[in-house]
Amino acid sequence: MDIVKAFNANDLHTEIIIKGTVTDPLFRASDVGAILDINNIRMSITDFDESEKRAVSTTDSTGRMQEVTFLTEKGLYKVLFRSRKPIAQKFQNWVCEVVKEIRLTGIYKMQNEINKAIEEKNEAIEVKNKIREKTLIEHFPSNVQCVYYGTIDNKSEKGERLIKFGNSNCLKNRIYSHKKTYQNFRLINAFKVENKLQIENAIKEHPLFIERQRTIMIKKHNFTELINMEGTSESVVDESIREIIRTVEYSPEKYLKLLEENRELKKQLCYASTLGLGPTPDYISSLNKEIKELKEENIKIIKKYHTRVSDPPLTPSNSIQGKGSEGTACPLNKNITRDNIDGKYHVEGNKFEKIRGTREEVWSGTAYQTTGELKKIDLELNKHGKIVSKIKLITARLTNNFIIKRVD
Repeated sequence: MDIVKAFNANDLHTEIIIKGTVTDPLFRASDVGAILDINNIRMSITDFDESEKRAVSTTDSTGRMQEVTFLTEKGLYKVLFRSRKPIAQKFQNWVCEVVKEIRLTGIYKMQNEINKAIEEKNEAIEVKNKIREKTLIEHFPSNVQCVYYGTIDNKSEKGERLIKFGNSNCLKNRIYSHKKTYQNFRLINAFKVENKLQIENAIKEHPLFIERQRTIMIKKHNFTELINMEGTSESVVDESIREIIRTVEYSPEKYLKLLEENRELKKQLCYASTLGLGPTPDYISSLNKEIKELKEENIKIIKKYHTRVSDPPLTPSNSIQGKGSEGTACPLNKNITRDNIDGKYHVEGNKFEKIRGTREEVWSGTAYQTTGELKKIDLELNKHGKIVSKIKLITARLTNNFIIKRVD
């Protein structure tokens, strides 16, 4: 601070040099001595300590550096209290007004400077966030799985700061949607993964996040997958998510670890069998042999029923002769006859409009069998209401034959 103030009183015009700071102004001692008519101000303040006077380096009119004595606010009032001259009272009042003005102006100026600095910092952060967001989106094009998180200005019911996390295979569209839903959504980080749903579920169950999950209502709709950020930081969130990915994500190292665990489990199983605590190696071997034989038998059955066979030879029936569309005789299998009146096929006491058809037609009784020779007895409805071949369910049933019973 470098201020020059003029003191005018009783035809006296003196310029006072003021230095220091807003909170600690310094007044040049020689100017004070001139106003109070003190011939040797230095001698008058020889007993002052550092809280009352300071030596300040200044440059004179010739450009030379010199030490100049300045009085602190405390030292100035001490000089004024010692003076018995009438001008001292007027000067004291002037000093009080000047100090008040300096502080008010200084505080106002300082506040403006602080606000400007904060604004510039926020603008710099916003630019940085936009660059980071753009860069992240460019690194995650469509069909690339990722988990991500970003900050929002929405608060929880308790006024807590929140982040929004989730998974996506089209990050750009997801961010666009979040910016429409949340207040000032800003993407902070994204992580490439191979199994996004599993990673997201692991995040929800992580010790750091499980107690921090929040739900907020926006336009009468509840929104989840929000984390309370009070008492933690983005760097902690980053490291926690990376650790989750390292633990869950598939990798060669993870595969080798699983192989090692498998070997260890086999050792434990063999050891348990020697103690009579589990199935013996001979029993396991016999089960493996049985599984192999059942698989071979299953393959033969499937091949048999998947091979398309030619139509059975049709010979003239001794009982009923059907007629074709042109009125010619229609040769039929000896077990299949066609009624000339209703035009339907008679098989084993049942009537059918067609000999071969789709599974649905066989199931509904419209057709006798499918093109793969499957009759209604060979079909069934699964739990989803779909008509399936009983033969194709053999594999699933055989798999259940391998059951290791635990001996307590």
